[in-house]
Amino acid sequence: MDFAVVEGYKESEIPKVVLGDVPDLLNVVAALPENSDWNIDELVELTRTQPDRMTLELLVKKVQKNPTIRKAGAIGTFTGIVREYTDGLQTQVLEFEKYEKVAEESIERICTELKQNDGIMDVVIHHKIGRVEPGEDIVYIVVASSHRTQLFPVLSEAIERVKHEVPIWKKEITVDGEFWVHDHA
Repeated sequence: MDFAVVEGYKESEIPKVVLGDVPDLLNVVAALPENSDWNIDELVELTRTQPDRMTLELLVKKVQKNPTIRKAGAIGTFTGIVREYTDGLQTQVLEFEKYEKVAEESIERICTELKQNDGIMDVVIHHKIGRVEPGEDIVYIVVASSHRTQLFPVLSEAIERVKHEVPIWKKEITVDGEFWVHDHA
C-alpha cells in the first residue's frame, strides 16, 4: 500500500490533506472543497513530498525483519530528546535543518561502517528535521548485536558520529532569544 485515507487524528501534528470543510485542524498541507473535481495526481505528488513519519517502534521492527536478526542476542536503542532547561536557559523549541542529500549519505555511511564491527547485525539511524519542542524526540538509533557488550559501544559511537559528521544544523529558540547552537559559546 502506498497511501491510506484515514479519518481521525484531528489533534495530531501529522500533515493532513483535508477533503471538505473540517475546521481547526493542525498542520494542514492542502484543503480541497467538498464534491469538487480533485486532481488526484496533484494530491499524490503532494503526499509523496511530505516527510516520512518515523517512530522508534517502526525502526525496531525494521531491524527485527533483517534476516541476520537470528544471530542477534540484543537490540539496543538511543532516543535523543529536546531538553527544556540547559544551564538555567529555557528552550521553547529547536529547529533542525539539513543538507538533504549529504546528510542522508552521511547517515548511511555511518550505519554501513558500524555494521562492520564484530557481532553487529544492523544499525539504523533517523534524525528529525524541522521544529521539535521540549520533551519530543529528535534522533533514534537502533543497533542489533550478538551480545550486549558489543552493542553499547556501537550505540554510543553512532550518536557521537551523527553529531560530528552529519550536516544537520540546530537553531535553539529560548525565552531570551534564538541562536544557532554551533555559533553559541
